[in-house]
Amino acid sequence: MPTPSASNFFQDPLDISANSASLSARNALNQARNAFLQISGRLQFVTPDIEAYQAAAEKVLPAMVLAANALTTSSGTETPESDKALYKQEFQQLYADALNQMLTGINLNLQIYQNQFETPQSLGSGATSESVTTALKDLTAVFQATEYTERYITDLAAFESLFTQQQPKQALEGLRNQQTVVINGLLNFSKQTTDSSAIQAAYQMVAQSLTNPSMLNQLSQLAIRAYGQEQVAFRKDEITPAQPSPNRIVLVVKEAVDRYRLVQLENNLLKNQVVQDNRGLRASDFLNQTNVVLVNPSAAP
Repeated sequence: MPTPSASNFFQDPLDISANSASLSARNALNQARNAFLQISGRLQFVTPDIEAYQAAAEKVLPAMVLAANALTTSSGTETPESDKALYKQEFQQLYADALNQMLTGINLNLQIYQNQFETPQSLGSGATSESVTTALKDLTAVFQATEYTERYITDLAAFESLFTQQQPKQALEGLRNQQTVVINGLLNFSKQTTDSSAIQAAYQMVAQSLTNPSMLNQLSQLAIRAYGQEQVAFRKDEITPAQPSPNRIVLVVKEAVDRYRLVQLENNLLKNQVVQDNRGLRASDFLNQTNVVLVNPSAAP
């Protein structure tokens, strides 16, 4: 029975490694494309299909991250350069296809919102309670879509070698502009209604998903509209580029008698959690405590 030569003995593991790295990239790209095809088109619906945006963040994105890892961590001996170039091109195309649909859908819905609610004719005629509630609901859905899209952009932007320098940066800047339009619209319409439940619903959705620290001021204003000035405590002086205590709580909203939302900065992102506390504390009491004791913490929205 023939035995393998020494050269074959050392070559085979390299071949296996190359096949493994190539297979990982190939499988991940196939998985990402299949997940994208299931939501393609739905991302551009009038009134955002939030389930489609969620699938982009929870199904397409993880597969894209796997592909990116395979393409950026394998050495030249593990993955042939020809395969790498092909997979990189496919990765970039799939990234662009999904992102373009997400951004197009958001833009489409913002244009519809602006035509319906911000034209001189609509402003002059006065907004009805029903139209304000509809606008708040629609804008909240658009905001959710922007948050899922932001996660898609920022998570993949970490793989810098797979993009031209400006690709993710420009996409994120455009998205942040869209978010500003949306949250300003929510604030404007919250001033045109006395329906606190509609305002609170909009606030809740934004508060649960907002990660951009530059919009913390708008979030605090929306919270005040939803629950009243006395129920909101905001540490404005902490929101600076050279923040001394980056994990310190910067916003507290008392959403019910024993329910508080605590918002803090962590790695330049907003993080928040809901806690239950029956001590009758004011929002400012929570904000000013050196060490906040969380009683019966809950992640429930």
